[in-house]
Amino acid sequence: MTDQNRKKPYGDGDQQGKYNYKNQAAEIKQVEAYLIDHNATSTMVATALRIYRPNLTRYKNMLQEAGKLVVTHNGRCKETGYLADYLTCDPALVKKGLQ
Repeated sequence: MTDQNRKKPYGDGDQQGKYNYKNQAAEIKQVEAYLIDHNATSTMVATALRIYRPNLTRYKNMLQEAGKLVVTHNGRCKETGYLADYLTCDPALVKKGLQ
C-alpha cells in the first residue's frame, strides 16, 4: 500500500494531533440544526450526518458547555442497540434544562 492510499486520520501530516479541522464550524452548525428537529443519540447523529464520531463527541461537549444541548433521556440506540443518551437542541427543551 502506498502512502497516497493510506487514510490520514487527522488530515494533513503536518496537522496530526492538532484539532484543526477546516469544516469544524460547519459541522457544529449541522449537528445543532439536526438536533433541533430530531431527538437522537450521538451514533444516530454521526450516521445521519456522516460525521466522524470522535469529532461529534467534541462538538457535543462544545454545545453542552454553551448551554445549547441537553440530554432528554436514556434509552436503546436504534443504530447500536445499546443504552445511550438521547440528545436535543430544541430551544423549548433546552430552556427547561432537562438532564
